[in-house]
Amino acid sequence: MRKHIRILFVLMALALAPGLKAGACTTSVNWESINGSGPRRPTLSTIIWKTTLGGSLSVKDPVSADWVDLRHVGTKRGDASLGAMFVGRCDDGRMVQVTLFGKPYYGPTRFEYALTFTRGSAERMFYGDCSSELIACFKANR
Repeated sequence: MRKHIRILFVLMALALAPGLKAGACTTSVNWESINGSGPRRPTLSTIIWKTTLGGSLSVKDPVSADWVDLRHVGTKRGDASLGAMFVGRCDDGRMVQVTLFGKPYYGPTRFEYALTFTRGSAERMFYGDCSSELIACFKANR
């Protein structure tokens, strides 16, 4: 009987473990840039995200509070980081670009995001550290 309970417990833990890396999450905003200005104090304190086990990503638009589905367009190595890029479009036509950075590129131990909303030449970028859910999304799209 004890053996069956242990097996059941292990199976439940394995079934629930992947869910810890997926779902809705919140990240802090470390700095913000508007129209190409340098880093400055952010006007937002957090960004809300949704991830899935398959590595898909959505972000909550801070203006409309609508969810923006993003698609992975590629992963590229830079001089010091590896970046997984996602793009999407808000309902009002603004373009959304997210890059999840893993630093250093050969064995990432630090993960950051850059979230940019653009319409024409107007640009608003948010930058911060990735949550465990965004790290899992980065790894799924490597």
